[in-house]
Parts: sequence; C-alpha cells; structure tokens
Amino acid sequence: MSISIRATRASSMSTRSVATDNKAAKGWMVISATGRSTSRGPKSGRPEPRDFSPGAHRGAGFTLLEVLVVVFIIGILATMFTLSVGLIGGDRRLDTEVDRLIAVIDLAREESVLQGREIGMRFFPDGYEFAAYYEDFNDYYDEDTADQSEWTLLMKSTLLGPRLLPEGLRFELEIDGREVVLKRDDREPSVDSNAAVDSDPQDPDKNDPGEEDRYRPQIMIFSSGDISPFIVQLRREFENRGKFIQFNVDGSTEVTEAFP
Repeated sequence: MSISIRATRASSMSTRSVATDNKAAKGWMVISATGRSTSRGPKSGRPEPRDFSPGAHRGAGFTLLEVLVVVFIIGILATMFTLSVGLIGGDRRLDTEVDRLIAVIDLAREESVLQGREIGMRFFPDGYEFAAYYEDFNDYYDEDTADQSEWTLLMKSTLLGPRLLPEGLRFELEIDGREVVLKRDDREPSVDSNAAVDSDPQDPDKNDPGEEDRYRPQIMIFSSGDISPFIVQLRREFENRGKFIQFNVDGSTEVTEAFP
C-alpha cells in the first residue's frame, strides 16, 4: 500500500517537473545589460496596453492642424518676399532708365559732332525724342525760294529714335531754374469741330500754324558737343521718390537722390 502511494507521488512529481521543463523550454527569460529581463517566449492572447501620453504619437507624423499652420506661415513669408523683390526690382528699373538716358544723350552728342549738325531733344511725361536740324542751303543763293530748314524727328530705325519709359515712371524737367510743364505727345492733330470750317485748302500752313514748330526741341545739343544745361527728375508715378539728373554744358552729369 505504501509502495503504491509513493509511486503515485513520484509519478506526479515527475509529471510536474516535465511540465515545468516544457514551459521553461517554450519561454525563457533573458537578462539584458541593464538588468531588465526580456521575455522571448510566445505572446499571450491579451492585447498590449497602448501609450496615450502626449509624446507617444510624435513619431507617427503631423496632425492636420500642424500642417495648416506650417502652410500659413510659408504663405506669409512668400508674400513678404514677393513684395520686397518687387520694390527692389522697381529701384533697379529706375536706375536702369537713368543710365540709359545718360548713355543716349552721350550718343546724341557724339552724333552731333560727327555730322556737324545740331540735335534737339524733347521730353514728355512718359518718354523723350530727338530731332535733327536740317538746314536748307538754297536760301543762301536763291532769295526767291522759301527757307525749308526744319527740325526732323529721328525715327525708330536710328539709335536716337523715340523712347518710352516703363509703366509707372515719369519725367519732370527744369531749365534755367524754372520747371517746364511737360505735355503728352502734342504732335497729334487736335480734334476740333471748327477746324474744318476755318481750313483753307489753298494754304495748308494756315491750317496748322504750329507745323514748323512741332519738333522744336527743349534741349539743344550743339555740333561742338556742348549741351544746354538742364535738370530732369525721373520719379515714380504718384510719388516724389526718384533721382535728379543734372546735365552740364560740357555733357557731364550729376545724379542725386530725390526723397519725398
């Protein structure tokens, strides 16, 4: 009787040890260098708990609100950059026109000296043009022939053709300390209902009394290379900010800033 009980106990103990050995074989613990144990055994059927702390989701990406805030900031910076580039570009454009005006007048002086002919210049609010004086030599030996000397506009085919300023830039002219009122291109014939009544087909000059003065210049460039002194301001439209360009008799120039 006692022998059978002992045998039963021994078999139960061996069964428990085998089960324990099987569990140990299936899942064993590893001790890391930090002293923490990591189980490499099979996962249990329970779901692992999630970490809802604020820093747990930072690695997962940005939220929609964060993306919208970044896009808004980028839009503001892009707008500021565009405005600043526009202002800088405008100043550069003004400087370019100042340099171009000086270079063109120097070219006109050279042409006047080479051709031995006076060249005139007229300013408009939005541009300028050159005219050459062609003298009629018949007047010297034929008193019966009318003087055909006149100012002739230099056309676009030449380097001294009419020029227009870029949009937003304007001229102001000062001669002998007095401001000259600049008109728009006044060479266009005026539309007047009474002009047809008063016209005389036998005398075309009577119909246009200012015909001989239509290209009369404001600035003279002499064949000696000298130039009638003047000051022209190149500024922005609706603003006083710009630059003054002073042309002296010998053709030298002085450029100064014009502040509001």
